[in-house]
Amino acid sequence: MGNALSFIALAAWPLVCLAAFARFKPNVAVIISFMGAMLFLPEKVEIKAPFQPLDKVCMASIGALLGVLLVGEARRKLWKARPFLGSEIWVFLIMVGAFGTSFTNQEPLNYGMASLQPLNTWEAVSVCVGDVYNYLIPWIIGRAIFTDREDARVLLKSFQIGAVIYLPFIMVEIVMSPQMHNWVYGFAQHDFIQTMRAGGYRPMVFMGHGLGLTLFLAAAILAGMVLTLARRATFFRLRARWVSLFLLLVLLGCKSLGAAVFAFLFTAVLTFMTPRWQLRVLVFSSTLVVFYPVSRATEAFPHKEIVQFIKDTAGADRAQSLEFRFDNEAELGKHAAKKPWFGWGRYRRNMLFSPWKDEPISVSDGYWIIIYGVRGVLGFVCLFGMFLTPVFFLRKRIKRLQAAEDRYLLVGLACISMMYTIDLLPNGMFTNYNVFFAGAVVGLIRGISGSSGEQAAVTVTVTTTNAGAPPEPKLVTSTTPATRAPQPPRGA
Repeated sequence: MGNALSFIALAAWPLVCLAAFARFKPNVAVIISFMGAMLFLPEKVEIKAPFQPLDKVCMASIGALLGVLLVGEARRKLWKARPFLGSEIWVFLIMVGAFGTSFTNQEPLNYGMASLQPLNTWEAVSVCVGDVYNYLIPWIIGRAIFTDREDARVLLKSFQIGAVIYLPFIMVEIVMSPQMHNWVYGFAQHDFIQTMRAGGYRPMVFMGHGLGLTLFLAAAILAGMVLTLARRATFFRLRARWVSLFLLLVLLGCKSLGAAVFAFLFTAVLTFMTPRWQLRVLVFSSTLVVFYPVSRATEAFPHKEIVQFIKDTAGADRAQSLEFRFDNEAELGKHAAKKPWFGWGRYRRNMLFSPWKDEPISVSDGYWIIIYGVRGVLGFVCLFGMFLTPVFFLRKRIKRLQAAEDRYLLVGLACISMMYTIDLLPNGMFTNYNVFFAGAVVGLIRGISGSSGEQAAVTVTVTTTNAGAPPEPKLVTSTTPATRAPQPPRGA
């Protein structure tokens, strides 16, 4: 699938990443590696390789890793972060679970016309290699490279710069339908019927789905608001809030209700709440992320009432779509409960089949139900535990932040990360950029809170006098635990 250009673009991406590392600082080069791949590389194109075919997600990780290892400054930051000894323990637990999945699924499955292969140890190794590309590399690089206030500003500005670069392509597809991927790479990456919305089109450009694009626009809008609140609000001599306002108009034109709701709700949280109340909202949202799958598994979630509310407010079409998702989640959840701890594994073993067809009759939309069905409870807990790490990490360290700018920056970044995490409940994960971003937020919280703690030492003036001499002030720096924040542990 795809023309020659699609394979050339994919194979050449590590070279593009190395060129970025040679030209820019490591923080900018890493963003180019991951965001550039997400925005411009082809979907559903793979290069055959041992263990794991290489797609745009893999090539982004490979390019970023090569750049970090070959550039001195980036390499020093990587080793200073002590990789493999921090919060990436979540990824290692997921990888351990891959062997549990293989060992508990060594029987073939037969559903009438459909016959599904058993799993073996080789499958576990292949899954672990995929986890390295999808989770481990982007998480470690994000955590290691982004550590100070300037890195936080660069990360936020990159959303708005990427969105502005993408605007011409988005506008073309809003008017002419999603065709950029077909024109450039020779095929359409998704069903055309799903791009039609309310008499118009929902653009995709080079992303896997229009929902991924609109979520990126929502993140860019929130990034502009955070920069404005942190008083670092210039973007090519434009105020970031005005860029956000224009992006909001474009987002509304993309006809995606979910992303628009995210943008409005989190903008309200960032604008009208203090950082401490914003953090409380994030902790509450984390609770909801955990509560939703549990309530679905125990049939305690009020899905019928929600469907009726959507029908009354947004129309019958959206209500029917939501009800279809809820029904599929219920059936897939029952199937997943038969192998709850490690899941069913890949090769469609987590899906439902009819005795008269060799194709699945179920549709898995939400990433949470996909992970629960494929990797079990262990996979779900570890993956979402990784995505929620920034919130709980920030909750422990927010008192160390002395500057208001730091609080606005870090809480705002955590809000964007939470938005990506909540979106994994109704929708799939279309890229590993949210993994890189969550790792970067963890690195920024650790680095900025650590530097704030060092600057919080209190300077006390002590006056001494000698007989017949004027008083001599002396400066004494307090190092008591009550006035000096403890140093953060290595590898957090």
